[in-house]
Amino acid sequence: MMPERVTITGADDSVEPADLLALSRRFPSVEWGVLFSAKRQGTPRYPSRAWVERLADAVRASSAPWVRFQFSAHLCGRYVRDLCGGNYTWWHEHLLMVGLFSRVQLNFHGEPHSLAGRIMPMPWNYILQADGQNDGWIRALCAPSPDPDHRRQVFCPLFDRSAGAGLLPETWPTAWPGVYSGYAGGLGPENLATELPRIAEASGGWPYWIDMERRVRSDDDTVFDLGKVSAVLEAVRSYNQG
Repeated sequence: MMPERVTITGADDSVEPADLLALSRRFPSVEWGVLFSAKRQGTPRYPSRAWVERLADAVRASSAPWVRFQFSAHLCGRYVRDLCGGNYTWWHEHLLMVGLFSRVQLNFHGEPHSLAGRIMPMPWNYILQADGQNDGWIRALCAPSPDPDHRRQVFCPLFDRSAGAGLLPETWPTAWPGVYSGYAGGLGPENLATELPRIAEASGGWPYWIDMERRVRSDDDTVFDLGKVSAVLEAVRSYNQG
């Protein structure tokens, strides 16, 4: 089974927003994961506020409105802790940008979290990083959906046993039946031909997506590498057509 979408995470000020939209036109399954951290904004992987505003402007001004551009907001650090406690800091600080994103991901980075408050209901999916530390309460939230349209599921797990460190697992976790799931950890253009069949088997036939970050950057981690991104998307396309 092929991945339903490919999330490429970590676009930052080293790349032009227009270049992302150009790739979306060529590869409609791509979703751009934009990282948000109150402390790291404007550093590699974490774009500046001005860059995100330029991205939103580029989408609004797009001359190809028939293209369904896909974006997810990946929250880190204080934004995640606040949200779990019922404080919607990210929404308050980025109100004018929120409409750009159809999914919101909570990155736990291997640290135990719990929900002290009720997560704001909204028309987006929440992606919860299932990293081995928080899987119990995440699985309780990610109930199988009676609706065959997985896009209606409110909570979806991202299986990432490396907790965001970009390490390839020995085995991929088996998908939870009836739950739309993501797979991340060490994926990149050099290993997709080997790993995609393994992930498809682990998915058990349920819809899934893949996510990658570190291996689509320059070797020194300072630049979001569009060449590597293109290689990933071509590899997925070839797998889907195989």
